[in-house]
This record gives sequence, C-alpha cells and structure tokens, in this order.
Amino acid sequence: MRTKKTINIRKLTDEGISDFQDYINRARNGESIEPPFYLLTDSPKSYDSGLGVSIEKKSFAHRHEFGVYLWDKLKDVWKDEMRNDCGLWTWLSLFYFKQLRPPKKPPNRQEHYILSVGKWKIGKIHDLSYRHSVLTPVRLVKDFNEVAPFFLCGTEKKPNGMDSMGDPVEQLFSRQYVMRNPKYLKLVLKLYQDPKTKRVKTGAMSSPIKRKLNSGKWSDVGKGGARRLITGVMPRLSLTFNIGELNPDDFLQLAGDEFINSRYQKNLGSPIWIVPFGLPLMKF
Repeated sequence: MRTKKTINIRKLTDEGISDFQDYINRARNGESIEPPFYLLTDSPKSYDSGLGVSIEKKSFAHRHEFGVYLWDKLKDVWKDEMRNDCGLWTWLSLFYFKQLRPPKKPPNRQEHYILSVGKWKIGKIHDLSYRHSVLTPVRLVKDFNEVAPFFLCGTEKKPNGMDSMGDPVEQLFSRQYVMRNPKYLKLVLKLYQDPKTKRVKTGAMSSPIKRKLNSGKWSDVGKGGARRLITGVMPRLSLTFNIGELNPDDFLQLAGDEFINSRYQKNLGSPIWIVPFGLPLMKF
C-alpha cells in the first residue's frame, strides 16, 4: 500500500455535514460535481477532534482491512460516546470517500456516509446507523474481531472491495438481537461461514425465490439461507420455543429438513429438544 501524508482526525460541524449532504443529493440526482474535500480542513466547517490521532491516505483491499487499520488507530482513545459522534464518522467517510463510493456510479444513500443519528437520522423507526461505511467496519473489528471477515469480505467467488459492505451486514448485523446472542451468532456462522476462507458461503444471503424451472423442479434459491432463517423461521419458532437458549445443532433439528439438509448443512444427528418459554430443556 502506498502511504501519503498524515492528517490529524477532525470532525465536521453541522454546517459541514449539511454541505456534504447537499453534495450527495446532487450527485445522486446526476450532477457531475466534485466531492467537497475542502471541508476536511476548512476551519469554519470542521475542527480538530481532540483525539490526537493521525491517519494516512491508504488504499485498502476491503472494509475488513480498513476497519483493522482504523481500530488500531482509535483503540487507545476509544470512548463509548464516540459511537454516536456524527461529525467524527462523517469526516472519516469524506476523507476516504473516493474508495467508499461505487466506482463510476452515483454515491450510495446518505446514511452510508453521514451517520444516521440525532438530527441526521434517516427514518423514524429503523436505526440505519449500521450502514455507515466507516463506523460499521470499526465496530465489527472492535466487538467481533474474529468473525469480522464473514461480514465484510464477501464470498471467495465474489469478494467485496472497499466500495461495498456486503449482505451479511444488511441481513444480520442490522439485527442486534442476533449479534447480541452468542448462540444465534454461533448458529449463523455454523451454517453460513466457510470454515476455510472465513468468508460467507456463496448464495447464503440470497433472497428466497419460489419459481418453477424449465426442468419442472422448483428453484431452491434462498432455501435454507440466512434470510429464510432470520425473517421466517426464527420468528415462527420463537412463538413456541425459547430458541435463544439452544445450541446450533438443537436449533436446526427444530428448524427442520430445509436447514438440516440444505446445501449449507448436511446430516445432523443431534436429538430434538423442546423448549417452551420459562421451562428447562426437555428431550423427546
């Protein structure tokens, strides 16, 4: 990687964030304009973060490498309140914007670059801060270091670059009930992480598609995949069973053949466990 001059990390003011937001909106509407990189050092619209941390303009292979680099810079000064510092993370996304935006395309929506918190929050119901192109790689390396490549690196056949976060972030990291429960996370990794590459298995995040093929068989796209697990099977089973207490093999027995015999998991031989809420494990 080629190293350029270092710069102390700064923060954007609300006015600076507003200027960046205006650029994103105009660029997404088709205007051919340069990103407002002047904001990075413009005193009225950005200011020193006070962290005493300097960073370099480096090129990164993917957002996992990016997150490792930034966490190494920030770990000694980290405070929990930094998690919601829109000025900090928006300045960082502008600093690395050329790598973070899709090449030869308009930028992504603003929450990918402007942290969706406080007055800058997008939507009234869902928390979209997980989409931030800088904070999320740092959070994954900080809190889930060993499994961060699963979320950030794509598949072996289709690796992610710096311009893409990847489906595991959208489908799994966005659901904190999965990330906060070690057994849920262990289940997801057991099913969908390639044990050799540590990346997500090809097709594991595909949307379920029910259509008949020319052969007369039904398509199995998405069958046994993460989207079916998270949005269909988990909510259904949680109505009857305390699934948050199950180990992966026992959960899969309850989930049935779609998951036991899917392309992601074969030939489980664990016993079936029935776990009503508030009761101890019962073996049948």
